[in-house]
Amino acid sequence: MNEPQTRKPRRWWIGVFVVILLGVGWLAMRGLNPRSSQAFYKGNALPLNCGHRGASGLGVENTIPSFDAAIKAGAQCVEFDVMLTKDKKVVVFHDHRLEQRLYAEGTVKQMTWAQLQQVDVSDYILQHQPLRSETKSNRPARIPLLRDVFAWFKKHPKVLLNIEIKTNKAKGDGLEEALASLIKEFGYQERVLVSSFNPFALGRFAKLLPSIRRGLIYSEDTAIYLRRLWFARLAKPDALHPNHTMVTPAYMRWAEAKGLPVHVWTVNRREDMRRMLELGVQMIITDFPNRLAEEKAAFQKAAR
Repeated sequence: MNEPQTRKPRRWWIGVFVVILLGVGWLAMRGLNPRSSQAFYKGNALPLNCGHRGASGLGVENTIPSFDAAIKAGAQCVEFDVMLTKDKKVVVFHDHRLEQRLYAEGTVKQMTWAQLQQVDVSDYILQHQPLRSETKSNRPARIPLLRDVFAWFKKHPKVLLNIEIKTNKAKGDGLEEALASLIKEFGYQERVLVSSFNPFALGRFAKLLPSIRRGLIYSEDTAIYLRRLWFARLAKPDALHPNHTMVTPAYMRWAEAKGLPVHVWTVNRREDMRRMLELGVQMIITDFPNRLAEEKAAFQKAAR
């Protein structure tokens, strides 16, 4: 008896799928007209030393003491996150849910500003400095209003602000409008860069304040349609904000050809800082701006 012949599975559809993906990515990057970021950099020596959530390795993240620590450590720019409370207050905070990293419960968007003021966020520093648990110097720490943070930065007019919109929804909830209103109220249009993982949020913000530069954030573990920049035409970024592990010489050549500066995050190891300096990125976001200031000075000295 003859053995039945087995048909080889057809693989042609895989090739078609790959071609479609490549086509989507190619179309997404066509027609982008990023603006020069030189006006935003304001003549600072590049790459910009940008403190992550202030200086997360030196103070309690996303608080005014952390911003102060970043500036004292040599940061030319400070990055922080904003989101909206239940009563429509713009707060400077990163986690959507408190229990992600705190001994507290609740969702920011379902809590009022008054409720959030009862939360002590001082434990955030323990992620970088475990020994700080032995001192009370950073306790308690409270979630600040963006209005109060903006008012504090009036004392430091040369420091640039990289504001990340924290929302994972395609539909807006009023955060972009509230942020745009506060930026205009404080006259910060020339010192602000707005960034987000969410291309829909950047697209909404672009309609409100088109003059402000925008950065699109992504990493290897974000969804394929984000890391492949399929919605770049919606976000209209003026800069790319990849995780630093994605950045190679080939990546830098590609970004330069597109006219897109590269702002990398979160670079904490000195060897990674040196690699980013050698690649020529335009901004390095770090929890330790003091380390980056030292590495940047050494790199510039060696290049003379």
